[in-house]
Amino acid sequence: LSWRKLRIVLALQPEVRWDRPWPRLRSVLVNGLLQQRMIRREWRPGLLHAAILLGFMSLLLRKLQLIAIGYRETATFPDAIGAFAVGPFAALKDTIELLVVVAVLYAFYRRFVARPPRLEPNREAILVLSLILAIMLTDIAFDGFRFVLMSTAVPGIAHERGWAYLG
Repeated sequence: LSWRKLRIVLALQPEVRWDRPWPRLRSVLVNGLLQQRMIRREWRPGLLHAAILLGFMSLLLRKLQLIAIGYRETATFPDAIGAFAVGPFAALKDTIELLVVVAVLYAFYRRFVARPPRLEPNREAILVLSLILAIMLTDIAFDGFRFVLMSTAVPGIAHERGWAYLG
């Protein structure tokens, strides 16, 4: 199976990829990040795919926060960007995580219940969706445990707790 695909790649001709930078950048933004082509083809699965992709991309800031917490467990965003931003960020993060969880559950529904003809329940897709769901749920649980353990002693964490409705 992989040899067939490699033969196709080997038969490809070189292509100049720096000749039209603005149309190429627009294509990356519209089709790569916003998933317009997928949404146009089938809007529900397209939105599901876009929600998962954009959810992961927007949670990169959260991963920076987790790295800071790894170095100092009481670290909060007010330490770095000001107290005004931590609450809305916590609410936005929880909203994005909730949207990604709903999108993943819808993807499981499509694979195992609705079963459209072009989707087969392959192991790789199930593994990827399961890992995405695990990342979202463990992040929500992490917040919950952190709030229970530290919100009474650390004002920044208490403030974040007031906005983080899932954790």
